[in-house]
Amino acid sequence: MKPEEVARHLRRVVVASDPYRPEFPGTIEGIGDAYVTLDADNDSPYPSSNLNAVHFMGCTKEVVSADIDRIVALFNESGCRRFFFWLSPGLQKDEIQNWLAAHGLNRFGGTGYPTLLRTATPVKPHETSLEVKRLDPEEVKAQSEALTEIFSSWGDFVRTTCNQPQFDHYGAYANNRLVAAAGLYVIGDLGYLGWAGTAEPFRGLGGQNALITARINRAVERGCRWVCSETLYMLENSLRNLERNGFHIIYDKEVYIWERP
Repeated sequence: MKPEEVARHLRRVVVASDPYRPEFPGTIEGIGDAYVTLDADNDSPYPSSNLNAVHFMGCTKEVVSADIDRIVALFNESGCRRFFFWLSPGLQKDEIQNWLAAHGLNRFGGTGYPTLLRTATPVKPHETSLEVKRLDPEEVKAQSEALTEIFSSWGDFVRTTCNQPQFDHYGAYANNRLVAAAGLYVIGDLGYLGWAGTAEPFRGLGGQNALITARINRAVERGCRWVCSETLYMLENSLRNLERNGFHIIYDKEVYIWERP
């Protein structure tokens, strides 16, 4: 699968999953092929936690310079302090980069954001003392407190998506206590691995690797040809575990920042 194809699939994952995010502000429609969210009160300096965001993900429509004009005007008029522009592979990437530069957007100087891919072929379950199993709605309800410990407010995401047909959530248990969880979203021939977390006292026990292998095998069961995931370079263990399980980096998302003068 080519990078721009992966990006287009991930756009569909984002569109389907974002409405379930905690405090999701909704999207701004009608600006070319951009996927835009605006939360003017959010002042986070970190791209991953700031919902003042624009995503161009393997664009299927022609992008014109006026689209960038409208985007910058939108955030400027909203009063927000900064927004982040996420650029994935696409046919007009060089043009878009030039238009961003003309509006004063600079590359974000923090960590990088790799996207990883592997073929959907069965893998050997990771050996761990933890018990791994797929979560059903009743189990999610029973483990509500543990989900909050693992994910904080993102526990609500698991609670509201566990009965959605394209989602599968898996948990890792220590003595019948849920200590780690992670999700799979299937769209077309791609399975997306995301929404993972481990309670602090139980890190280093192999839970993340076990949840990766369980979700790869579930993607195979569901007929996927490819499995994709994302992480940050600063999360060295996460990146290493994905690569250990056959993933390779297919592209880095370029992140640009606009800040109010």
